[in-house]
Amino acid sequence: MVIRIFKTNQIIANIFIVVLAVLLLIPGYFSPIAPIVIGGVELNTENYSLFNFTIENRFVDVLLFSILIGFQGVFLNFIINREKLIKGNTHLVGLFYVVLNSGIPILFAVTPIIISNTLIITILWLFFKLYSLHNAKPLLFNIGFLLGISVLIYVPLFCLFPLIWIVLSYVRTPNFRDFFVSLLGFLLPFIYLVAYLYLSNQLFNSNYIDWIYYPAIFSTSVISKPFIYFLVIIIGFVLLAFFSMFFQLERDVIKDRKLFIIFILLALFFFVTLIFNSDDYNSLYILLTIPFSVFLANYFNKLKKEWLAEVFFTIILLGILGSYFL
Repeated sequence: MVIRIFKTNQIIANIFIVVLAVLLLIPGYFSPIAPIVIGGVELNTENYSLFNFTIENRFVDVLLFSILIGFQGVFLNFIINREKLIKGNTHLVGLFYVVLNSGIPILFAVTPIIISNTLIITILWLFFKLYSLHNAKPLLFNIGFLLGISVLIYVPLFCLFPLIWIVLSYVRTPNFRDFFVSLLGFLLPFIYLVAYLYLSNQLFNSNYIDWIYYPAIFSTSVISKPFIYFLVIIIGFVLLAFFSMFFQLERDVIKDRKLFIIFILLALFFFVTLIFNSDDYNSLYILLTIPFSVFLANYFNKLKKEWLAEVFFTIILLGILGSYFL
């Protein structure tokens, strides 16, 4: 029933995505938040007022989080439909993005990593535009600039910069100026930051230095058994979806094949961030919800037996309920 509803190409399904995000995250209002670590210590200072405010007001925190992932799901779904990457212009991508972000109540919080996801989704949108543009330099500058801002928010994302040049070389024939423009855009936020810190005499006293040294967002001890159960279910379906997509690539048109490979590369680079984020698996999971939602949506959309898709989705929902109440 749920899969059938979100397989529709009706615009009203976007509203369903946001509403579902709000409803699925209701248990978060009654669950404690995972210990958030910024600068190597738990967040308990006034230096990060936005996160302190939301953490101290749990209702506001969960509500903002649910609305944010709802609109992120709608945006990601819009990108996939615009590129016709999944046949039928469904809303399954938005559905799975919300579902994947609704599985662990203690992670329902407005944190730097969930804000970074908005920028990463925007970068994906710009990546796809590279395929057809004649003059890509303004777009490459914007991609680099957005990634630079993402790194300021969540430092381990700096390892995504090589992905820009890989995608650039993969979808078009670049020249030296293309590489330089993307690098300039990436460095500009850091130039602004250093200039601001220097002019305000905070260059060597800023808490941002601690943020760089201790990039973990969530305490590494926050991995409960219900989360592991839910994760096992998701990994099982993601692997099934990945192998199905792998065989599909041979039959896809060149453009679709390249765009799917971009998502695969993005997932691989997200795994690389684990090297630099102090083994913060929770943040890695939140990042991976972007490519994983696309893989799952593509798989469920291709299932010819609708009853089987509903059964599989019910298993995922049971995993979510298990993480809520076990």
